[in-house]
Amino acid sequence: MATIRGGSWSSLADAGFGISQLLPILVADLQLGEKSTLLVAQPEIHLHPSVQASLSDYFINGATKKGKRYIIETHSEYLLNRLRAAIVKGKIKPKDLLVYYFENREDGSVKYEVKFTKNGQIENAPKGFFDTYLMDVMDIALNA
Repeated sequence: MATIRGGSWSSLADAGFGISQLLPILVADLQLGEKSTLLVAQPEIHLHPSVQASLSDYFINGATKKGKRYIIETHSEYLLNRLRAAIVKGKIKPKDLLVYYFENREDGSVKYEVKFTKNGQIENAPKGFFDTYLMDVMDIALNA
């Protein structure tokens, strides 16, 4: 197999470790029929942030054009933010997206159902959900 990089052919083995992790997910999805479900664990591992975001576009396309469902375990803010942007742009509806956040505590795990509004705002998120990104952006803005 080969990919086109920079206008010339190169071996898929030289494409990067992230692509080698992503390829089985894409192949598995392409083998599934319409209205099927694919379970994916941390597809963002070893992927560039822009590819993580683009992966959301891929999942949105499969869901909207082929009626597929994706169950995705992720820690990627890039993937989730692209989904939020898709809501704002009207590509998907807030009700089309279910996000569960699990928090480990001494007395067991707690599940939060995180919701998104039509303007992309996050609701019902626990403390710590997306806090790092928001705090860093505010810190940059206040100290620039």
